Amino acid sequence: MITSTGIALMLIGAFVTALVRVGYFRAKGYKVRILYIRRTDAAFTAGVVLITALSLVTIITTARNSAAGEECARQFRNALLYNAKLNQEQAGLSDDLEDELTKRRAAQDNLINTLGPDRVASPQSLTQYRVVVGQIEQRIDDIRERKMQAQRSRAPYPDPTCGRN
Repeated sequence: MITSTGIALMLIGAFVTALVRVGYFRAKGYKVRILYIRRTDAAFTAGVVLITALSLVTIITTARNSAAGEECARQFRNALLYNAKLNQEQAGLSDDLEDELTKRRAAQDNLINTLGPDRVASPQSLTQYRVVVGQIEQRIDDIRERKMQAQRSRAPYPDPTCGRN
């Protein structure tokens, strides 16, 4: 697969091949083969080198930003999934809490229904009510504590500037 960097390097190669000439230089009796650029092509060559350098910097910067953006998106997706799971768990806990509150109201109604004609509850009814409501209150406290723990364990969302340089 040809990447944008590969294409840029092929273009550089094509420009260099078109502009560079082979020549010979004599020094101390030796004939040395050298590569040179004609004076008329020097300004064009400088422009090509500058544009190529800017293109490579742009390609590299884009690749880095893309990788950082992908990491930011991955962190955000993970936080969303985790928090969605917590929301679902908290919805279940809220349902459980509502059930327990309903049971407590039912126990209160039960106590009221056991009142005699003089509107006084028997000691046995009060004892039974206290035991039942005590158990319900304990379950309510447990549910509320689990809700608080779930809220404290909520994953923070990534900083909105993540992925930017």
